[in-house]
Amino acid sequence: MAKKQKICIVVASVIAIICIALMSVLLLTGGVSITGDGMYLKAFKAAAKNADEISMEINYKNADHTLTVSQTTEYTNRTGGELTEIFFHTYANAYNIESDFPPVSLSDQATAYPNGLSDGYLNIIDQIKMDGTAGMFQYENKDKTILKVLLPTPLKEGKTAEIYIKYRITLANVAHRLGFVGNTINLGSFYPVPAVFENGEWQVHEYSSNGDPFYNEIFNFDVEIETDTPFIIAHSGTSEEKTAEATREKHITASAIRDFAIVMSTDFKVLSAKSGDAMVNYFYILDKNPEASLKAAVDSVKTFSKTFCAYPYASLAVVETPFLHGGMEYGALVYISNAVSEPAEYERVIVHEIAHQWWFGIVGNDQTRTAWIDEGLAEYSCFVFYKLNPEYKSYDAKKTIENLQNNIVAYQKIVSGVNGEFDRSMSRDINEFNTPLEYVLATYSRGMLLFYNLSEIASFEKLNSGLSSFAKTNAFKFGTRENLVKALEKSCGTKLETYFEGWVSGASA
Repeated sequence: MAKKQKICIVVASVIAIICIALMSVLLLTGGVSITGDGMYLKAFKAAAKNADEISMEINYKNADHTLTVSQTTEYTNRTGGELTEIFFHTYANAYNIESDFPPVSLSDQATAYPNGLSDGYLNIIDQIKMDGTAGMFQYENKDKTILKVLLPTPLKEGKTAEIYIKYRITLANVAHRLGFVGNTINLGSFYPVPAVFENGEWQVHEYSSNGDPFYNEIFNFDVEIETDTPFIIAHSGTSEEKTAEATREKHITASAIRDFAIVMSTDFKVLSAKSGDAMVNYFYILDKNPEASLKAAVDSVKTFSKTFCAYPYASLAVVETPFLHGGMEYGALVYISNAVSEPAEYERVIVHEIAHQWWFGIVGNDQTRTAWIDEGLAEYSCFVFYKLNPEYKSYDAKKTIENLQNNIVAYQKIVSGVNGEFDRSMSRDINEFNTPLEYVLATYSRGMLLFYNLSEIASFEKLNSGLSSFAKTNAFKFGTRENLVKALEKSCGTKLETYFEGWVSGASA
């Protein structure tokens, strides 16, 4: 894999062997407003009303694992100036086996690809058009994951254009965000999505096998999917059809979400229950105790709604599916890997991924540079869940904290002993982490410790109150370190910038 490596090949090989063992241990251990949910839910309605829309007509052929998509993206120019081009992420092209920045690291290939390396890619098969007029396009990187659409006429500030793209995606046989394994098809991060325009430039980023290389605005979605096989279809958003019925076509809508996803299988079974006003649908295949998994999902939505802010969507799909890592979050849908065989860890992954509906979903952040915010808060939210739901006995907070600290110390000793230095900083480009484990330790583990230690210093209640204010104030927008610190300073009653700087820079333990 071609990455920005800071250590020599020999050192990387030595560390990789130890990393795999440590990763296994780690994965098995487990402006400020106090407005209230009424005003916050009004903000959701306003966000849905003002969001641009992505509409797709999808035709999926299971015979050759391809999907042909006619997509229209409504894009409003909010950049402050005139636009002559719009950048899109085309993440599906990362699955090309020749990619310099593939989604699967070399050490994980044997696990991710059940039948050997498999190719996946996106081909544009018609002219790209703006409001019906053909425009030009070009890829800005070798992997073809950054697409520049040259507009036939300039798009003025405040004006809206419709960008039409027709493409065909060939799926790789891979247990990942996008791909198929057996009778199950994962359709995550598959469609071209406009990049964020920020600080006078497009925020485009290479893909990565470290973490989640995404930074997305919210959109509304209107999706028609037709297949040649009757699937049970899990999806973001809602549809008129009953979720448990196999079908060849479905019309799906979703409002104010950051990522739209679909998982299809001929083998799904479905259990459903309400959590507040939301219907939680659990799609499973291998789970031997699905009732317990559904209960954990329902209780997670209930707990985080009460602690942080109300879950705003009508449904949540929790999907057991083939996936390399423990889980993955999308708008109103989460993957739970069927490779997680230990019941306590499976339960914890459910809680963690549902927490991402708040930290990534409701409150967005740049996951390519500040992943410690959403991953650290999702891990801390697991602690919150188990503390507030003592009937769940599978989580030992003291042991979890000790394990996180020990894993960090062990990895630091390994790297320092071989390489002579160790970078503890948390806000790095995800491709600047030398190994996937280094990324996990910096963003998940140190992120969790940052918030857990603050809960010990300032109090559990004050920290959660501050996070509630942070969530409500930044809902359906982007949360940054600056406005996170501001919200927590108000609730905790003390200055916290030095505390955060110590952790994020790597100076603190």
